[in-house]
Amino acid sequence: MKSWNYNKYYELSLGILVFLMILVPSLVGVGIIILLAVWVFGIIKREVEFKFNFLNLLLLVFYVVYLFGVLYTNNMDLAGKYLEYKMALILFPVVFSFMPKNKLSLRIPALFMIAATAIVSIIGLFSAVLLYNETGNVKSLLSTSVSFIHHPTYLSLYAAFCCAILIYGLKSKWIYFTKRNVLFLFFFFFVAQILCVSLAGVLFILSYIVYLTFSTIKKRLSNPIFIAFVCATFLALFSLVKFTPEIGDQMVNSLGYLTEYMEDPDEFIRSKQTYVGGSETRLILWTAAFKVVRENPFGVGTGNVDDSMTEMLNRIGQPNMAIRKLNPHNQYFQTAIEVGMVGLFFLLAIIFFGLYYAILNKNWLLLFILISLAFNCLFESILQRQSGIVFYTFWISLLLLIDVRNEKVIKE
Repeated sequence: MKSWNYNKYYELSLGILVFLMILVPSLVGVGIIILLAVWVFGIIKREVEFKFNFLNLLLLVFYVVYLFGVLYTNNMDLAGKYLEYKMALILFPVVFSFMPKNKLSLRIPALFMIAATAIVSIIGLFSAVLLYNETGNVKSLLSTSVSFIHHPTYLSLYAAFCCAILIYGLKSKWIYFTKRNVLFLFFFFFVAQILCVSLAGVLFILSYIVYLTFSTIKKRLSNPIFIAFVCATFLALFSLVKFTPEIGDQMVNSLGYLTEYMEDPDEFIRSKQTYVGGSETRLILWTAAFKVVRENPFGVGTGNVDDSMTEMLNRIGQPNMAIRKLNPHNQYFQTAIEVGMVGLFFLLAIIFFGLYYAILNKNWLLLFILISLAFNCLFESILQRQSGIVFYTFWISLLLLIDVRNEKVIKE
């Protein structure tokens, strides 16, 4: 394996890991073993060199905080499971702190990411169409019907990241990333997110599309025409929400529930005893989570969130919801409940330092994925599942590695 060839094996191992992570998550361990084998070979042959990055250190410390949380857990089995999922917080920062000596390309892992997400989406669409033919129900084409490998929220964020990769690849003039191919795939991933019916995912991708559109058009149009274009865009977005019942109803209902909650939180919680939708559920769960954090500022221990939330939901008059053993559906609350304000501090430190670093170094893909993490943490305990923690930690550490590696090569 010659020096100039090592990077090809390294990039291929990254691509395989990404492919398995998205398409066959149960085999992600195989991808990790392949990456580690190539990584160890690089260390032995001195094809890599160590480079410290403060953001990787924050990820490591974040894991250590959860490790301390095990000392006062009442659920050792569940705590061990969470620690296993969060091993990515150690693995990827350590592995990607050792950089190949030659310039790296993101193209191979990016192509594998796009391919895996497209395959998952196509499989989901095919399955949903078969189900629709059996039931005749339009809902058979939405949500978990089109995303049964991953929770719809996770597939939505994967597709959103693929959209960002497509734009990045087009601007970087990668092979195959022609305007026609990028436009087609961008539209495909956009539709996939709509069908996932994740309100957070739809809001996020629409915000990204608006940003892309405005930043591009403003450079080419006069101010009056640009203002007219902005108005037309918002009208189109309004029409999308208005004439897409699943999304429109979610937004209208969410605003209505929020208004009702603000008027009288206690009455809102007591009144929701039968069927409770996603927006209502989150408002009640966030209320319960806030009360748990207020009573336990140092946390209740890794793996104890479900028990603490169940107890609090019973106390605030939500026994039906307590039976369901729900987490807070918010990573900030999830972390604060488990490992206290110290854990929340390090989670916020990772996000804000990462955003600062990405903006400072004009690392736009890193900026995108950190904004995605910060946004999705508001609506899901996104780092509690392998689908979230492995995905975000892998890409954050990898984008740091490629950014620093290529900057060093350019300077040399």
